[in-house]
Amino acid sequence: MLDQNLTTLLSALIGGSLSISAGFLASYYTQKTTKKNNQEKFITEMIENIYKETQSIEDLYNNILDSIKEKEEASNEKPIDYDPYDMIKRYESIEKTFKGARDSYLITIKNSLKKIDMLTTLYLYPIQDDLKIYQSKLNPFIKFLESSSDTIESLNQSISQEEFLQAGKQFQIALSKLLKKKGYSYF
Repeated sequence: MLDQNLTTLLSALIGGSLSISAGFLASYYTQKTTKKNNQEKFITEMIENIYKETQSIEDLYNNILDSIKEKEEASNEKPIDYDPYDMIKRYESIEKTFKGARDSYLITIKNSLKKIDMLTTLYLYPIQDDLKIYQSKLNPFIKFLESSSDTIESLNQSISQEEFLQAGKQFQIALSKLLKKKGYSYF
């Protein structure tokens, strides 16, 4: 039989070593869980940012469509007290506003597409093919903005509102599927 002092000492050593190893294991598990949660949060934020960019591109398309409609309505409008000089000034004002807005929208759309491309390339490679399809469907719209054309007919020839919205929705669905994919992580 073991001496009582030796038994007490062994009990203290075994208990202490179990406590220390439990502390290390708990710390390791907590760090691993925190790291995984941070990675999932990061990926979720990337997907949300891309989704927001597609929404802003859609909003810009609708703004351009509204601007074209307003411009066409102004050019066809003839009030009862028709003053050609006032109509020309109004039309020129709308034309100048439209051209400035179109240039601004073009820059914003190109920057949004660059941002989406960067985030997809760096973090969300499974949806790169979906992004290429989305970009190819937007290219005619970008060419429309780069041209001097400014009629609804020429906009619809480049991409109709239905096609534009459908392209955006298809890409957003790909984003949603990736977000819902259990266990997806770039890391």
